[in-house]
Amino acid sequence: MRPDLTVLCDQHQRPMKLSVVFIENTPSGQNWNEVYVCGDCGRQYHPQFGYFQLEGFRIKEAGQSRHDCPRHAGQALYLRSRTGQGQDWVCLEEGCAGGTGAINAPVALP
Repeated sequence: MRPDLTVLCDQHQRPMKLSVVFIENTPSGQNWNEVYVCGDCGRQYHPQFGYFQLEGFRIKEAGQSRHDCPRHAGQALYLRSRTGQGQDWVCLEEGCAGGTGAINAPVALP
């Protein structure tokens, strides 16, 4: 994970903070994961799961606003910015142009 990124909460559009949390039953079997966490609602982002909430130590509501990178299979895009013209979703991989942001037109999500 990259601490130099500004990852916005997909619900509040406020910057999230990089943190380490315990998550049970992850597909990788890794329980301690670096995630970005919203200080307002506790919502979290991880490139493998997208945006999600934790209930206890289990992922709840994963993938509801998930958009996968077309160049990095299985990696969820994150919300970098939001303007009146739409939302800027980008890949966590440095230099990847697979998002919907600066290189492509922004998309408005439901």
